[in-house]
Amino acid sequence: MSDFTLTDEARLVERAAGGDKESFRQLYGLYAPGVAAFLARRSPHDDVDDLVAETFIRAWLALPRFEWRGTSIRAWLFRIASRQLAERARHPSRRELATATVEVPAIPCFDDGVVDRLTAERRISQPLASLTPSQRVVVILRYADGLDVTETAHVLGISADSVRSRAHRGLQSLRAALATSGTQPSRRS
Repeated sequence: MSDFTLTDEARLVERAAGGDKESFRQLYGLYAPGVAAFLARRSPHDDVDDLVAETFIRAWLALPRFEWRGTSIRAWLFRIASRQLAERARHPSRRELATATVEVPAIPCFDDGVVDRLTAERRISQPLASLTPSQRVVVILRYADGLDVTETAHVLGISADSVRSRAHRGLQSLRAALATSGTQPSRRS
């Protein structure tokens, strides 16, 4: 995706908006993993696949009305996913009930990278919980989900200055929390 530009994306979106299923399939391939990661940090694990599917169904239906706002379509997809989460939280009774017997697959073997990632996430989850909700969501969108300031502002419906301010305050609080817990934060920010 490194050679994939906003111009390429615009062409792909334009074709998908015109009903080209292959173009939409390419958009899905590009953005479904990020949408799934975004949702996995905000909902129960067993809801993620359904939420991703619902997000892309809504995106397919809304694509003919999509308007470019200077950012990647990824921010638009995250916004749809956020709405799906809010809708599910407002109406939990609308969830489907499983009636069939489900076979649980064997647990895969974890390699060292997965274990390292899980322990790193566990070390950061408590300090992250110490942030205000508005700071936490900005920090997660910016640094875990990889959205830029403009995309984050679009997803949350706030100004870019608010994103910068919340990210700055959140990172300061996170560094302080990590310092007191003995975990050193990354200097990537």
